[in-house]
Amino acid sequence: MKFLILALCVAAAMAGPSGDQIAAAKASWNTVKNNQVDILYAVFKANPDIQTAFSQFAGKDLDSIKGTPDFSKHAGRVVGLFSEVMDLLGNDANTPTILAKAKDFGKSHKSRASPAQLDNFRKSLVVYLKGATKWDSAVESSWAPVLDFVFSTLKNEL
Repeated sequence: MKFLILALCVAAAMAGPSGDQIAAAKASWNTVKNNQVDILYAVFKANPDIQTAFSQFAGKDLDSIKGTPDFSKHAGRVVGLFSEVMDLLGNDANTPTILAKAKDFGKSHKSRASPAQLDNFRKSLVVYLKGATKWDSAVESSWAPVLDFVFSTLKNEL
């Protein structure tokens, strides 16, 4: 069964976004990737259930924790993982590393994250990107397959 899942992930990677799509998404991402706190804030603001999944933030006022070192550190980890995957995209030799990162994510999040929460995270990320980057139909058509690949790879490990 594990082999089948791995084979499907590799097949998804091979059928993933084109080089041009990856390049356009990376260029867009590079303009906001250092806004880690703002990105996580936007995700939590739109999805309080995701915030409550993190015990250190559950039940706390989002605006009051946004500027704290704990929030900043956690935003760095969450958005940092996405940035690492974005950096690895575009080189087929990096596929095993991407899959390993997804597997690590799955191990650490299996008990507290759901595919639905990842879908909501993705939607909130897109809303953030639309407001914080130059977003047009070309950028959107580049991001869609990149996000499909990244989030399906992560969800496969939950």
